[in-house]
Amino acid sequence: RAWYKRDFFVPTEWTGKEVIIEFGGIGYKAEIFINRKYAGTHIGGFTPFEIDITGYVKPGDVNEILVYNPSFARTWERPKEAPLVLNSAFGGIWGDVFLRATSNLFVDNVFVKTSVRKGKLICVLEIVNKDGNPHTVNLENTVMDGNNSVLTLPVKEVIIPAGVGMVKVEVEQAWLNPRYWSIEDPHLYYLNTRITE
Repeated sequence: RAWYKRDFFVPTEWTGKEVIIEFGGIGYKAEIFINRKYAGTHIGGFTPFEIDITGYVKPGDVNEILVYNPSFARTWERPKEAPLVLNSAFGGIWGDVFLRATSNLFVDNVFVKTSVRKGKLICVLEIVNKDGNPHTVNLENTVMDGNNSVLTLPVKEVIIPAGVGMVKVEVEQAWLNPRYWSIEDPHLYYLNTRITE
């Protein structure tokens, strides 16, 4: 069994926003406590997960996270769906951990598809509205190479319904001369996504 403990600061500007903690991976079971209060459990050592900790954190103050990981114990009941861990110890936080804050209107997911054959880039985005009002927003996407903008996708106007509404949007742009990733040249671009009203 193992306990992980860390203090973290939540900015005052995050007051009124949803505060989410993301884990890249914990093998194999994790129980999360924020300021000594139980916030959630995850089972599955190979999948990322997130937990809404809004009701547990104190903005403008130092907060504490505890992660209980029983997977280190030899006696814990290993899951039947995980044959890779049956004959060895498998436990601990092995993925990156991030803290983020979102307003009621935010980009929840971005999936980038590329086509070398067709010479284009396609972005599929999910925009979420947890507000009580509908919103009309402009969706802007820019491909960045370090600090330099190398490709701007068309700005798209999107109407998102009120309540817990989600809209999936697809935007594409021709890109004829990108620098392709290879083992010899593992070059990466970044996508900067913005929504404005």
